[in-house]
Amino acid sequence: MRIRSSKITVCFIAIFCLSLGASVIFAQTDYTDENIITIKKQIESEVRIEYENDPEFLKLITSKGRGSGEEMINRIVERRLEQYIEEKEFGTHGQYGDAYYCIVPSIKQAEKNWCGAACVLQTLYGLGKEWMVSGSTNAQKQDTLVNNMMPDFTHVYKLTEELNKYINDKYYIWTRATSSNLDTLPKFNQRVTGSLYFDRPVILRVRTQYLSYYDYSTTHYVNVDYILWNGSNCNVSLVDPHYDDSYFGYHYLSSAEAYSSISNPTNDKSYMIHY
Repeated sequence: MRIRSSKITVCFIAIFCLSLGASVIFAQTDYTDENIITIKKQIESEVRIEYENDPEFLKLITSKGRGSGEEMINRIVERRLEQYIEEKEFGTHGQYGDAYYCIVPSIKQAEKNWCGAACVLQTLYGLGKEWMVSGSTNAQKQDTLVNNMMPDFTHVYKLTEELNKYINDKYYIWTRATSSNLDTLPKFNQRVTGSLYFDRPVILRVRTQYLSYYDYSTTHYVNVDYILWNGSNCNVSLVDPHYDDSYFGYHYLSSAEAYSSISNPTNDKSYMIHY
């Protein structure tokens, strides 16, 4: 957990309780085992409906089989159950002046279509896991990641799968921008904050025409490594691996602008990869 500008007591309690196990949380509430089972079943039903036609999920089960799909569904259900309990019992994250971050370095993508691999590498640096990727330079490490993810190295499910190879808990999941779990700006702020709270930098697959520092349109991957709560508004840091210096590096902007880069497009290409 990174140091924040101010510590939120209720969030600390929530995470402390979660670290001791779900039974501690339930013991402090009116939840019973039957309640939790019912809530989990409802969440699982919603998740299955949401992902059954998700293009990335369909690619995952086509590539890896139904077992890999079920593993991802289980991770999503467990994380959403966690989110449900956190928000019901302790409220949402974020108060005025609170900052959450897991800083990643800015690394240029080595090839024009390697933005996904570059974001995976930036994320692994943030996690302190970059040493696990073979290669003595960042370009060589990107090459390793691309080869690991072939032939679908530009796809969300592959980036998620590759990230999870290097960690043993708090696994990454992906959420489509049209999901009911991500279909408003407050939900976007919560998903970013929750992921950074657990030291998991976020990856967005964006449409660049909705970002003010771009002057052309393409589908592209960027990291989010910082969010600052400012009343009803938030500011974020995007870490862009673009090969062109005009777009490369750190960009500080409103979370509303960042969210617009995934929410405005009504296609299948806008996602968040997060915990």
